[in-house]
Amino acid sequence: SSHDLTVDHNLVLVRHSTTMAGVQRHVLVPHAITVAGIEAEPEMNGTFERNGQCGGRPQWMQPRTRRYIRFIRGRWELYISHHPAGTTFFYSNQTDQSPPSDPDSWCPTMAVGPHERPTLVFDGDGSRDDGPARAPAAVAAEDTAALGAGTAGSSAVGAGGGTEDGALAAVGGGDNPSAPCLTLYANDTCPFVQRVRIVLLEKGLMPSVEERHVDVTGDKAPEFVELYRRVEPNPSRRPAIPLLVYRAPAVAHADRSGGGAAAGSGGGGGCHHGGGVAAEDELVLIESMVIAEYLLDEDLFPSVSKARMLGLGPRDARERAKIALFVDCFDRSVGGVLERVLAATDHDKLYRASESLVEGLMTLDTWLNTHSADADSEGGGLFVFVCGRFTVAEALVAPALQRLVHLPSRLRPELTCDIMAIAKIRFPRLYRWATATLARESVAQTFDIEKTAAVKQRATPLFAAAAAATPADEGHGQRREHGEWAPGTSLEAMLASRVSAVRGA
Repeated sequence: SSHDLTVDHNLVLVRHSTTMAGVQRHVLVPHAITVAGIEAEPEMNGTFERNGQCGGRPQWMQPRTRRYIRFIRGRWELYISHHPAGTTFFYSNQTDQSPPSDPDSWCPTMAVGPHERPTLVFDGDGSRDDGPARAPAAVAAEDTAALGAGTAGSSAVGAGGGTEDGALAAVGGGDNPSAPCLTLYANDTCPFVQRVRIVLLEKGLMPSVEERHVDVTGDKAPEFVELYRRVEPNPSRRPAIPLLVYRAPAVAHADRSGGGAAAGSGGGGGCHHGGGVAAEDELVLIESMVIAEYLLDEDLFPSVSKARMLGLGPRDARERAKIALFVDCFDRSVGGVLERVLAATDHDKLYRASESLVEGLMTLDTWLNTHSADADSEGGGLFVFVCGRFTVAEALVAPALQRLVHLPSRLRPELTCDIMAIAKIRFPRLYRWATATLARESVAQTFDIEKTAAVKQRATPLFAAAAAATPADEGHGQRREHGEWAPGTSLEAMLASRVSAVRGA
């Protein structure tokens, strides 16, 4: 026999094994695909995870839904099987072993607008081998079964079978003695709490979590303050969220079965503090980055899928350094920009904040182009995340990215620009990364825009009238005199010109 290794034009690693019996084709495929850009059916956007095969090729499914990327009827389809015939939103006549990533390769159906095209972003390295391609008769039989039942994949998801979700569903369940007990002190709008929730969701640990609400503006429960002071005894430091209490599986199980008294307002069958369990049997953690790093330890959660555990954290020292450098670059570049934009009370302050915004976006775009080049070269531009897959790097910065993208238009309408629209034109590498990050299910699911905007609104000062803008003699009037910008002018054009000026400098 003879063997060769090639890469097809969709950049999926393909191994051909030629034998006397013919050709067997083995495919290494991404474990997830993130879809974006669908307007008529927004729920079709998001992350699709590997879920068996259909039509002789791998298929991907949004967890706990009937939405698929599958090869059916001799073509690739973005498809929902809500009834036996299903609804196809887009299709591609390409017949490769993976769906096309190029939006122009997809054709819209009558279910969407004629102008719509989906964008597919491949997430992760191809680490699963689906085995040899099957005979046409077997493929046809599978197609018929998929069309007739329409729910083969979804029924397995509901039962937790056939996917990683099956293993994850057991984590923290009921009387499972190997399940850890996690108590998260949180609220609904804190970006640092959201960091922790994203990590918990990505690792499939949410069934193990009992959440307790903390009113950050009012008096905090003595239980919460006491736990915080265990870690931070400095009385001048105000107790803050998130705070996570980890109790080892055996201790947590013993407390649940022993019926110990609860301290605080737990409920819903979760674990409780107290009940005769010594303080040294539980670990209290504060600071979102510390909590996230702790949760990445695979030895703490033996019930969790090994692939899921290894996927989120760094795989080696190089990735660990890359993640730390990216998070630091993000924080330094745009971490404080949103607060400056919202705090601007006149056009001159808003102009200066906008300059910082554009420079920050440009810095991130440059960083991604420079330091993620290895991931891009391996994935041909499809693996857009910092490490070529969604990791803690994205989890830590996603909350700030969401707020930067969504809040200015709501709370500071004087900044008449669409940040993502500008990024798409001026910073394409950043745009691809941001689009994929925002579409991630764990990111979207943990962000409540209405509640977050309402909280931020209370801290956002009113914008002064144009007539009350800073006097020209403070050194900012020259901008107006030279026609570069004037109060009331669309900042969209100002930002575009600012980008050109910065790039030309």
